[in-house]
Parts: sequence; structure tokens; C-alpha cells
Amino acid sequence: MRKIKDVTQEEALNDTGIQFSRIEQGKRDVQLSTILKLCQHFEISLRDFFDGSFDVE
Repeated sequence: MRKIKDVTQEEALNDTGIQFSRIEQGKRDVQLSTILKLCQHFEISLRDFFDGSFDVE
């Protein structure tokens, strides 16, 4: 989602407080509260997140 929205890791960190590098590298399990925050930030529903229904380029 971050790359689709053309957001850098630093911008995403500043906006959400979430460190994307560890998540994207698979070094950290993501909690539901983090997923909810990501959905809110990227303006997608939780359903779309799990369905993969957001636009992928």
C-alpha cells in the first residue's frame, strides 16, 4: 500500500508512527491495531485490506 500510494517509509513513519521497514522485511509480526491504523492512513477498509481489493499497480 505504501508503494502504491507513493509514500516513503520516512513519510509513513512521520504520519503513523509505524516503522514500515521491519514490517516490509518480514522481521515483525503486525498486530491488528497496526493494521487498523494502516487502513485508516491509506483510506481503505479492513475488508479490502484482507481481500486485497485495493488498487495494485
